[in-house]
Amino acid sequence: MTLNLRDDLTAIRNYIAQRVALQAARPESVSCIEFGYQVSQGGWLLLDFDTRYPRPLDNRWTSRMGQGLELSHWATAAETLELQGGVLILPTGERRTVPAGAFEAVAQVFGEALLTIAWDALASGSFRSLTLRADCELMVADFDGNWDNGAEQVVSRLPVRSLPK
Repeated sequence: MTLNLRDDLTAIRNYIAQRVALQAARPESVSCIEFGYQVSQGGWLLLDFDTRYPRPLDNRWTSRMGQGLELSHWATAAETLELQGGVLILPTGERRTVPAGAFEAVAQVFGEALLTIAWDALASGSFRSLTLRADCELMVADFDGNWDNGAEQVVSRLPVRSLPK
């Protein structure tokens, strides 16, 4: 099985634009840009903006799942990949082979793909209409705890990384 995550870029970019527009109408400064996702049980992506300061590490974004982008084919693909193995094509065009029986590896590849998409959104100015705190962080995490981007990353310190056209 092969799943090309580049096929979802337009839908994800449109979703990011919608979520940013909603947040831009609010006066609060953003302390964390949070991308949450799930590929087990259901496929979805959630973009949330935490405006609390200091921001507690409480995963509040999980309470907003009804505002996510449904990507049910991700769950179907993740299940097939776990059972049979296969290939995921990342937004960069890189091909990643996942062996059968390695669900955490599947969740990791989806997470890394979303982190790349988040970096691209930052590089392209998708968040420029928001007021980001100087120490605003970027977080990408799997709802089930199978993967996250590790230590919170301060947006202003991230390298500019755009996806290939």
